Amino acid sequence: MNFLFILLLSLSAAHSETVYNDREISAILMEANDADISSSKIALKRSKNSEVKAFADEMIKDHVQANHDLQRAMEKANITTIKSNKSADIKTTKKDTRKNLKSLMGIDFDKAYAENEVVVHTQILNSLDQDLIPNAKSPNLKDYLSKTRTSISAHLEHAKHLQS
Repeated sequence: MNFLFILLLSLSAAHSETVYNDREISAILMEANDADISSSKIALKRSKNSEVKAFADEMIKDHVQANHDLQRAMEKANITTIKSNKSADIKTTKKDTRKNLKSLMGIDFDKAYAENEVVVHTQILNSLDQDLIPNAKSPNLKDYLSKTRTSISAHLEHAKHLQS
């Protein structure tokens, strides 16, 4: 099965009738950030394209910072993460994505990585708008989610440019 299809299925499940609490939302975001860091580290090693490498470097820096900011918001709100089916799905998908990206080289890798970034950022944006922001209760977490939404939107536009 195509890894992008698997990823879409996993992330599409985030938009559902499920109501997430702040602990689950935090775990979902940590896993999503970790997934993008993971695929971007592969891009730094496998891509020969300077634009792809620059984007991957940006993704690593931004998502490491996002996890740091999330951790601070969680500490201020006294929130700890708790796994949910959604965060577990993202973790599983991360492993599948890593395996598939590692099997590609050259322009095939660059295309797959760019497509993956567009899909991931689109789905995360949808999840933020439809499930995560509306369900967040902590003002600290809501503030983090709003700031994250702005970054994810910018990442999506950059990924679309990379894809073209």
